[in-house]
Parts: sequence; C-alpha cells; structure tokens
Amino acid sequence: MIPFNNFKLHYQDLKPGLDKALDRARFSTYLNNNGVVALIHYPILIHKQKAFLYQKDEKLAASEIFTSNILSLPIYPELSEKDLQKIVTIINEYEL
Repeated sequence: MIPFNNFKLHYQDLKPGLDKALDRARFSTYLNNNGVVALIHYPILIHKQKAFLYQKDEKLAASEIFTSNILSLPIYPELSEKDLQKIVTIINEYEL
C-alpha cells in the first residue's frame, strides 16, 4: 500500500476529458484496491461546513464542480521512483 507520508499529499483535479465523466467514488475504490491510498480531502464543501452555516444556502457552482472532481493522491518528495511509477501505471490502466 502506498500511503500518505506525514500529511504530505497532492490534490489532483481529475478531468479525463470533456467527453467523459469520472466516477470519483469508483476511481477512488479502484486506486485503494490496487494499493494506492486516495482520499477525498473536502467531502463537505467548506461553505457548507458547520463553521460556515450562515453560508449554507450559497450557490458556489465552480467550487461544487471542482470539489466533485478532486482526489488527494500520495505524491510527495520522499516518494520512491518505484512507487511513483506504480501510481502512474495504475492510473493509466483505469478504464472509464
């Protein structure tokens, strides 16, 4: 399993193309099943979290689209070349 390292991670906006949609939950499960830890960094939009209840009815379309396509992947300076290549290979083998 390729884990996160001391909270070092990279946010990756996953947009495979204008003609294809990514099922983030399915992709995240696929990555995790193949040994790559993938997390949803903000499962609840910031403006919909408890601290911002006064903004809960705000419509922030760009934020909602962006956060529905984002996953946190284990990408950090200490990641070995071998693990990096494994991540790349697993992602490239995913079928939409």
